[in-house]
Amino acid sequence: MTKTRRWLPLLALLAAVSLYLVASACSSGDDKPASTTPAGTVTAATNTSPAGGAVSPTRTSALATTTAAGDRQVEILDSGFTALRGGLSGGFIAHNKDKTEAVAIAYNIPFSDSAGTPNSSAHGTLVLMPDETIGEAFEGSYAPEHEIASIDIQLNAAEAIWTAAPTKRLTTTITTTETQSVSGTVANPFSVATTGLWMHVITYNAAGKIIGGDTQGIDSVPANSSADFTAQVPFIGDDYANNARVEAYAEFRDQLPPGLAQ
Repeated sequence: MTKTRRWLPLLALLAAVSLYLVASACSSGDDKPASTTPAGTVTAATNTSPAGGAVSPTRTSALATTTAAGDRQVEILDSGFTALRGGLSGGFIAHNKDKTEAVAIAYNIPFSDSAGTPNSSAHGTLVLMPDETIGEAFEGSYAPEHEIASIDIQLNAAEAIWTAAPTKRLTTTITTTETQSVSGTVANPFSVATTGLWMHVITYNAAGKIIGGDTQGIDSVPANSSADFTAQVPFIGDDYANNARVEAYAEFRDQLPPGLAQ
């Protein structure tokens, strides 16, 4: 009995040391899965919102989109819109970077709310001569209970490509600007009539931001000649007061006229 009692304190000490070692191993985190993120790496969520974000619940600027079409490129230089009470009006400025070929490129423009959910869209076709810059107007409607916070200008690959004289293009000149309309001339430098054209009217506010756009059809312009036009100015919000500057651009409808394409 005396020998057994002498070993009891020693056994108690050994048990305490063992429990301490087990507890230390558990608290070190060695039993957790190893991290797959390298030290110093920050994982960021992809931001799909257009550059600049929303300027207001009813106005913003879209991301400047560049889309390659083979060895040809069309770039978006500027864009903007106004969305109010279920109606949207906007425009963008596009440039054909190819110096020798004309292109026709379809586009789609989804209108999205602040969560990035598309509510509606606009679509059309750009027809650009070599090294040409034009304004393209677009309009659309959406459910008025939504607020449109952004647009996304999506360009498809070129649908048609033509070799064209790089120094020739339609020229639009505004001669009179009224509150609700603009008037001017369209010059056709080609040896064939244009057939019917689109006239895009783009409006800017005092800060130089695009706030609206309107597209109307105009008659054919004779070969090597000019023709007058009158087009409506976009109605923005409740009046025309925010329209500080107006631009107009004549454009071929979806394709070049017969006899012009090569």
